[in-house]
Amino acid sequence: MSSRQETQDLDFMSQLLLSGKYSDFKLRCEDVEFQLHKSVVCMQSPMFAAALDGNFTEAASGAIVAELFDLDTIRRLIQFFYIGDYNTESPSDTKQLIIKLESPYEDNLTPGGTEILSAMSVADQLRAHIDLNIAADYYQVPDLLKMTRDEVEKLLQHHWNASAFPELFDRVSAVVADAKLQSIVTDAAARHLEELLQLKEFRELDCISDMTIKLLSSILEANKSTRSPKLKSPKKRKSSFI
Repeated sequence: MSSRQETQDLDFMSQLLLSGKYSDFKLRCEDVEFQLHKSVVCMQSPMFAAALDGNFTEAASGAIVAELFDLDTIRRLIQFFYIGDYNTESPSDTKQLIIKLESPYEDNLTPGGTEILSAMSVADQLRAHIDLNIAADYYQVPDLLKMTRDEVEKLLQHHWNASAFPELFDRVSAVVADAKLQSIVTDAAARHLEELLQLKEFRELDCISDMTIKLLSSILEANKSTRSPKLKSPKKRKSSFI
């Protein structure tokens, strides 16, 4: 598909969402109501399809209430349904969310081609991706699950922030059901274990016991010993006399 066709498709889906024309169900979150389309949403989410196609109240009323997630997370979920992407910024309305996403990718690059980190802090971005991962798992949106994992992994690899990690680790261990995201976070913890064990906030997490800290410390010390090169005694040269 040409870039021109992709742009046209993006414009069409954006207008479909923003205009609310031909919508056939409503999604309510907090005090905001979104006019959405079953043909767009239900094809991507078996959870929405079951609610709207089955013998549930939602099917009769044509309205679903999102009570488990905050408004920004639901906006990003809707953005993904219609655009196939999302961003972590928090504009006050869906229109601004769409407009921001439609900005060319090159606008987010330095002259050298390096991606510019969002104005949001690393901690806030991680929180946004994780909250959306939880929503993607709940509503059964596999492509969004993968996207959120990739974004978390990218942040942890290229924008490591030890002070932001304990809260992330605690939230993932407590509420995230996505095993692949859990692995990404634990792998990051393993890479930075020595640094994390020095943080009081990490050592005092409810999900980490004193015994766990002792175990991790022992493993770290054992790995250090294994990596330390052992000095070899010089070999004795055999003298040969005729």
